[in-house]
Amino acid sequence: LYPATSVEFTVREPWSWTEAVNANGDGWDTLLQAIVDLRNTESAPDDVYYYGVFKPADQFWKYCREGCVAGLSGLLSDPRDAFSRGSIGLGYGEESAKTMAHEIGHAHGRAHAPCGGAAGIDRKFPYSEGDIGVFGWDLVDKRLVDPSYSDIMGYCSPNWVSDYTYSALYTRVQFVTKARSYISTESAPIRYRFVNVGRDGKLTWGRSTITRNPPLSDPQTITFEAADGTKQTLTGHWYPYGEMAGGYMVVPEPTIPAVRMTIDTMPTIDKVLSLARP
Repeated sequence: LYPATSVEFTVREPWSWTEAVNANGDGWDTLLQAIVDLRNTESAPDDVYYYGVFKPADQFWKYCREGCVAGLSGLLSDPRDAFSRGSIGLGYGEESAKTMAHEIGHAHGRAHAPCGGAAGIDRKFPYSEGDIGVFGWDLVDKRLVDPSYSDIMGYCSPNWVSDYTYSALYTRVQFVTKARSYISTESAPIRYRFVNVGRDGKLTWGRSTITRNPPLSDPQTITFEAADGTKQTLTGHWYPYGEMAGGYMVVPEPTIPAVRMTIDTMPTIDKVLSLARP
C-alpha cells in the first residue's frame, strides 16, 4: 500500500495508560496527545512515526459491537512537521492492519477519500466514488486489484490504494527521508501545551510537552491576557482529527501571568479558555 521498498519497525517496551478509551470516541484524544508527547520526550528522529496499539477488550467485537472509533491521528498538512508524527489504533491483528495504514496516511498528510460518509474529505480526490480508479497490483498475492476497490483513505471496503494516494504518499515519503531536520538538534527545547478542541467546539487544557521540533501545522493567532489587561500574542498550531470532529491546538507557554486565552482566527469554536491550568 505504501511506496516503500522496506520499512523498519521498532517495538518499544509496553507503555502504561490507565484512562478510559471508549468506543464512542471519548478518551481517544487524550491518548493520542500522550503518544505525540512520548515521541517528543524520547527525541525520536524526524523520519520516525509512532503508532500506539492497544486492545481495550479481549476481542474486537466486544469493543465495537455498536460501532466504534478504531484509530485516530492528526492531519499533518506541512511535510516539514515532525512534531505530531504519532497516531493510535486498535490492535486486533490483521483486522486492524489497514486501520494502521489509514491512520499513518493521515500522519503523512492524507485527508479522507470520499466514501462511506467520511468527514474532512480531500476535495482534490479524482474519483467521485472514492475508488482506486485504476488497476492496482498486490505484491504479496501477485494479483491485480480491481479499479472498483475503495481507496484506503476512505471508509469503504474492500479497499486498496489509488494511484492518487500512492503518488501523494510517495511525495511525502521522499521529502521525509531526504530532507534535513527543519530545526537544529542544538536548539533549545521549547515548552508547549495542548489545547483540546472537543467535538462540540469547546476548549479544555491538555498536557504540556517539551520539544526541539516546533509544530508547523495550520498556524492560528492566540492572544493571552493577564489580570491587569496585559496581552501577549503568540502563534498556535491546529491539528484536526482524521476520524472525528475536533482536534488539538498546540500553543507556546506565555511569558505573562495569563488568566485568559483567546483563539482569534477560528470562528467555529468557543475560542476563549480560562487559564486554570493543570
